[in-house]
Amino acid sequence: MIFCMKQVNPSDLYEVRPVSLLGGLDLDYLLDLYEPLIGGKALSAYLTLSHEKPGALGKHEDLFLRISLSAGEWFAALQALEAVGLVRTFTKPGKNCLGFVYALYAPKTPEQFFDNALFAGTLRKTIGADKCELLANKYSVMQIPMDYEECTESFATFFAPDFKDPAYLDGLLKTGGRLSGMAQTGFDRNVFADALHKLNVMFNSLSLSEEELLKIERLATLYSYSEESMAEFVNDNYDFFAKKGTRFNYDGLVAECDKSIPLSYLHKAVKEEKSVLDGNGDMASGIKKMESLSPAEYLTYLQRGNKPAAADLEILRELTIDMGLPNSVANALVLYVLTKNKNILSKKLTEKIGASLVREGVTTALDALNYLTYTTTNKKPQANVASAKAATAPKKEEETPTKMSDEDFQKLVKGLYDKK
Repeated sequence: MIFCMKQVNPSDLYEVRPVSLLGGLDLDYLLDLYEPLIGGKALSAYLTLSHEKPGALGKHEDLFLRISLSAGEWFAALQALEAVGLVRTFTKPGKNCLGFVYALYAPKTPEQFFDNALFAGTLRKTIGADKCELLANKYSVMQIPMDYEECTESFATFFAPDFKDPAYLDGLLKTGGRLSGMAQTGFDRNVFADALHKLNVMFNSLSLSEEELLKIERLATLYSYSEESMAEFVNDNYDFFAKKGTRFNYDGLVAECDKSIPLSYLHKAVKEEKSVLDGNGDMASGIKKMESLSPAEYLTYLQRGNKPAAADLEILRELTIDMGLPNSVANALVLYVLTKNKNILSKKLTEKIGASLVREGVTTALDALNYLTYTTTNKKPQANVASAKAATAPKKEEETPTKMSDEDFQKLVKGLYDKK
């Protein structure tokens, strides 16, 4: 799910609510790990928000002046921050203006960042594997000595606490902690957990690790499976009587997801940022198709209902899970590569172009097609594809989306293969 927010006007009010404490090395993490993904403007926006007085109301026009960004640039910066979980945005209407609350989260630690396939994979595609490894080594820590005997003083020995003392009984207080935001996937864990428990009462909150849950979420997003469908797949690939750490068969889950692609009743509607379209011609219809299907469903559609090859599904997982491309953008890329590469989904070519789309911050199918057609016809790509929304305002006597040439991408591949 792409997080949606209303366009901010200079007169709109805002307040900042830090929901996590920032640590001493957080600036290093932001510069090394996040800036290559979100860009300098988004990083500047986050740092500015982090220095605002919590809970104080302000006008966006003052914020824009201080940070030297236009309303459109602020919108693009916020989208990047929201995508990587540094900011969550909330809004409600007020008298003559909108009110915004920006909830700030701490960046992930290097350990958390490199343990997350979405973040680590996107960074690797952006700066290269060698530089990625150098960053991981930069933040590595030394191991405790295993050939020495430990003689560390304990808390209980040093302080000798009396837990019957009221100071200990009444000493618990609530305060702030460290909380990193989640990349938005649209997967509801509560619904998933409830469905699992209905299938087998033995499932509980400890049955699946955080890492396993994240993998399940990303697979659900890639294939557009409902939480109930994923619960059934997980139940079929979970052995309660196996050794701890081997009970969940992830490879079996992937195979189940691949096998069940044609079963439409297992899928749920894709919720993503929509392209601004004019009319209902072949191009508009084709783009809407990209935005309504998951990548696995879309490739199946292009193959006239035939199941995609395992290698092609692996490419889709790379694009959406590791690189973090939105489903609709991945669909546009797949159609483009198939059309331009003799109907062959080349792994190397697809990933190379996908990395470019990630760097450009493309979020809709139309933006992707605009970028791809501009690039291949030797035209300068848009500096900020987020501004393509403004460029796609409807025109009265036009039935197609704004721009996209190359004979409008061959009339969007001749009505998507003449409507099949």
